[in-house]
Amino acid sequence: AKLIVWDENRDRAIARMRHALDEYRIAGVKTNLGFLSALVSHPAFAAAELDTHFIEHHQADLFAPAQSESQQALLLAALYLLLKQQPAPTDRSPWSCGYGWRLNEAPQVRFNLSSGDNTSQVMIQSTATGQHLCVGDYCINARAELSGDTLTATLANQGNSHQFRVRVSFYQQNALSQIVSVFIAHQRFDFTYQTQVEVAATDESAGSLKAPMNGTVVAVMASAGQQVQAGETLLVMEAMKMEYAIKAPANGVVNSVFYQAGDLVKDGAELVDFSADAGASA
Repeated sequence: AKLIVWDENRDRAIARMRHALDEYRIAGVKTNLGFLSALVSHPAFAAAELDTHFIEHHQADLFAPAQSESQQALLLAALYLLLKQQPAPTDRSPWSCGYGWRLNEAPQVRFNLSSGDNTSQVMIQSTATGQHLCVGDYCINARAELSGDTLTATLANQGNSHQFRVRVSFYQQNALSQIVSVFIAHQRFDFTYQTQVEVAATDESAGSLKAPMNGTVVAVMASAGQQVQAGETLLVMEAMKMEYAIKAPANGVVNSVFYQAGDLVKDGAELVDFSADAGASA
């Protein structure tokens, strides 16, 4: 896309350009919006001190990492997921909750979010006034509301508070994960949210594959007598708003599948009876 602005003088045109860049919301592909915004916001650019070595001379400013905003974006992404998974106001059943409902305890939930090679676990505990979030030893209090794709939040820590009103994009990356994109001004922060966990037989379970927790079978991909390869998905179940892919631990044969799609299963229930081929290893 090409962005062209005009105004009565250079300062007003630059201000309009900065505002227009901040209004862009592009998810799913890489863009140079952050660089362009840093460029038009630079004092040397505003003063028209330009030459062919401008980027080289000001590289440290134009490509400076936004560490504090990245941390804030991580917390906002977790808040978005929490609010997105909350049940409708008319549905108060704890079995419909995806936000960590617990008997006689404060609701608590964890989100594993990845950005590049870094994965962070955000723990959120609901309180009487909002949410309490922790990433490692760093903890803050928050109040947040979600309306469509707009998240309004206040993050407070040690007497300092910051208010945010950000847009969030959420889309399926593949069968195992989704992408949460948080837009703070001209910056876009992408986080991978793992929505499907692979579960394989342990040494102790021998040929059986068991349910990792209470849940519902949503899909059955294998049938009795079927020859399968190591890592092949045999069955998918849903629990706590996440999907768990029950995968073959080795090359072998499915002897029996004990449940159908739609069946409720208990934690530890045997889902599939499986025999590994002679000499096959997980």
